[in-house]
Amino acid sequence: MIAVELRKLVLRPRIWTNVLLLCALPIIVGVFLKTADFAPPPGQGGAFLSAVRGNGLLFPAAALALVLPVFLPLSVAVVAGDSIAGEAVGGTLRYLLIRPVGRTRLLFAKIVALVAFVLLAIACVVVSSLIVA
Repeated sequence: MIAVELRKLVLRPRIWTNVLLLCALPIIVGVFLKTADFAPPPGQGGAFLSAVRGNGLLFPAAALALVLPVFLPLSVAVVAGDSIAGEAVGGTLRYLLIRPVGRTRLLFAKIVALVAFVLLAIACVVVSSLIVA
């Protein structure tokens, strides 16, 4: 059951679009920081801004600080809602009706797939921010 949910997660184009949008945020911020001509005075500005301009290896921490508070929870909510409601749209609901599966087992498999999505999204954001840095 878990393997089926993970396979459905990997094959959905919406998931990859969601991950690409999450990776685009640090890329946009990195390009902006590189092309911007301003430098905050020492001791002022964002906590990571001065450090990132001096050391690019800190950019993944800044990217995660950008993505984690708002964008990742929003993305997880969209993916979780799609995994439950998307059964009818994807045509997989009829398989659940033909061969009934327990609710607990189904929801556990969906939660495992959602955790895999979160780990994939965080890894992709870190890798894209390291490439940009």
